[in-house]
Amino acid sequence: MINLVEPWLWSILLLGLAILLAILELFVPSGGLLGFLAFLSLIGSGTFAFLIDPLFGIVYVAGLSILVPMLLWKFLQIWPHTSIGRRLLLDPGEDPALVPDENREKLKLLVGHAGVAKSRMMPSGTVEVDGRRLDALSEGMPIDPGKAVVVVRVDGINIIVREGASRIVDTVPSLPSRRVAAEEPTEEPTVDDPFS
Repeated sequence: MINLVEPWLWSILLLGLAILLAILELFVPSGGLLGFLAFLSLIGSGTFAFLIDPLFGIVYVAGLSILVPMLLWKFLQIWPHTSIGRRLLLDPGEDPALVPDENREKLKLLVGHAGVAKSRMMPSGTVEVDGRRLDALSEGMPIDPGKAVVVVRVDGINIIVREGASRIVDTVPSLPSRRVAAEEPTEEPTVDDPFS
């Protein structure tokens, strides 16, 4: 008859429980609770291994410290290639937001090109650039239909335009410069020297 207070029995049972909880963690949305309980079961399994014999406990915990990360690493390599792994994990090759789009690259070529606002832009609307009607965003100010616009940049799939007719665009807004008239005397600030 098996004595239920034997440390070796509890060590094996807790190890099995840790494995079961770790597998359940993959399929049950527990917010990490099952994984935490699996970790506690591993600690309990190691504790009972020390109760069997201190040397056995050291060997057991050292073995778990090596085997658990190795098995986890191998599992993470294999799991995406299984049928359930393919259903649960995203493949970055299939996500269109992660793959450079040919249309986005074409939109970037429009930077600096002039066009015409075809609808009122408050801040979004329709523009015509190089004979193509495109959805666009203004840089902030409303633009009336028929006004000349210039493509200043492309953010993702959004074309950003500003009112103007130039084909060469400074993508950084220039700061207003203060010009001093020739009649204005320029004063140099006087600084008292504290050491004189």
